[in-house]
Amino acid sequence: MNIKSKLAKGGAVVGAVAIFATAGMLFDNFVRTAATQMLQITIADISKGAEVAVWDATKTLDDVVANNAAICMPGFVESVRQTMQRSIYVRQIVVENDYGVRYCSGLEVDFDYRILSDELPIPGREETLAAIRPLDSDVSLLRITHKVDENRTISAFVYYAPILATGQLPGIAGWGDILRVEFTNGVSLLSMGDRRRFDFDQPDRSHIYASALAGDIPIRVMGSVPIEIVRAQYLNMYLGVLGIALLLCGGGLVAVWQRIERASAGITNLEHAIKKGEVVPYYQPVIDLSSGKIHGSAVMAKWEKPDGKILSGDIIVPYAQASNIMDMLLISLLKQTACDMAALTDSHPDILIGVGLGEIRFYDEAFVRKVGKVLSRCNIETNRLVFEVSAFPKLGKKSVGRKAIMRLAKAGFGIALVAATPRQIDLKYARALRAKVIWVQGEYAVGLDHLADSAGEMGIEICAHGVETRVQLNELRQTDVHIVSGDLIAPALKVNKFFEMLSLLNGAGARKNGDGKTQTSTSHGTQDKGGTRSAA
Repeated sequence: MNIKSKLAKGGAVVGAVAIFATAGMLFDNFVRTAATQMLQITIADISKGAEVAVWDATKTLDDVVANNAAICMPGFVESVRQTMQRSIYVRQIVVENDYGVRYCSGLEVDFDYRILSDELPIPGREETLAAIRPLDSDVSLLRITHKVDENRTISAFVYYAPILATGQLPGIAGWGDILRVEFTNGVSLLSMGDRRRFDFDQPDRSHIYASALAGDIPIRVMGSVPIEIVRAQYLNMYLGVLGIALLLCGGGLVAVWQRIERASAGITNLEHAIKKGEVVPYYQPVIDLSSGKIHGSAVMAKWEKPDGKILSGDIIVPYAQASNIMDMLLISLLKQTACDMAALTDSHPDILIGVGLGEIRFYDEAFVRKVGKVLSRCNIETNRLVFEVSAFPKLGKKSVGRKAIMRLAKAGFGIALVAATPRQIDLKYARALRAKVIWVQGEYAVGLDHLADSAGEMGIEICAHGVETRVQLNELRQTDVHIVSGDLIAPALKVNKFFEMLSLLNGAGARKNGDGKTQTSTSHGTQDKGGTRSAA
């Protein structure tokens, strides 16, 4: 009996330890998943507020200019005040010259400020965006400036994040110790907490984190919360779950597991989808407008769900980053892309494939070696792939990132510099990185011809990427740049559709059947190995 009693007690202790350990593990996974999703929603709300504020300012400026033929003449100030009353976000409107001499303003109060950043373009608009700080305040504002004539500008001022104007961080962000709001070129608008405690470029499991862009506005919001604080906020839930687990054992564990599964379904399903091949590359054609032929393509990730829905990379990537399966996603896409494009090696050797991996992965030598193995197995040369690198900020000559990118270039991979405007491009820097292509997206009117001429002398090609509107297309027509891509030109296509379009526009080529068999094609039709012929 004593032995049985000891064994029973020992079994009870082992069982209790196992229950504690299992409950703790499940609880930690649940906390990370649920809190990360909550933080992502909060950060997205902050960035959305910045976007809405900027667009409200542009509309207010449009109304002021449209309703007042004479700037700063009698009646102008009263008209501006009435317009400001209809605006939710605009705090002040000022008319001044390029030297800061003020002519008039909507509110007759002292409003002196210093400028914190360069002027940044607003996509699809003539206005520019800059950060300023009033001399009597510690809070930065956004200045949206419209050029009235050669000597005068009219500017509207808004909070960079109206939701933060109360001084209280919303939602789960209020738990955290790090929040950053900045322009995409790195100029800081708000920096809370010690930035050394967490590196957003090289995240670890000590924090949960999230980031979001303000739509087309060049503003990024990032936040993180230490995992210890998250666990403490969920402590009562943990004790309840542990009590149920101790009382009900198996039943309690099953209930907790189902709850965890439901909370993390998005991430778990994505991992399964990658393994099952549901996440596939789509190919957006890059068109040479001078010849009408396909010049290359940009790879985009799409999740083709069993219910027929298709999710874009904007949804997939945040889930993959949050669950640390980004490498799995990228390798899967590269493997499929390389095997898809291997069919074009002989028929279309000049077609280049643009891939955005995220520059942080260039620093990982093991990841770069995996990429090389994938390409060698699929019989595709490294020079067929072009990896995207941001043109700003520049990487120092001795930086880890610069050395990693140079290793890729020496290995034969193509490098493409990506910039929002021609003014962000430094051709000496591009040549130092051995860039093959410069992708300009968003603004094409100013400086593109000069950039194209100078880049052409260096053997660097200019591509206008992200052409979404006819305004952008009309801007391009005024330049000599004819290599373009974007939804207005051609949408992202599945591999079969891309091959069909390539065959139609470029002549002889190769494509794949739905069952994965390679076909040869001519300008008149296609024929598979069984002899069946169909119209191209």
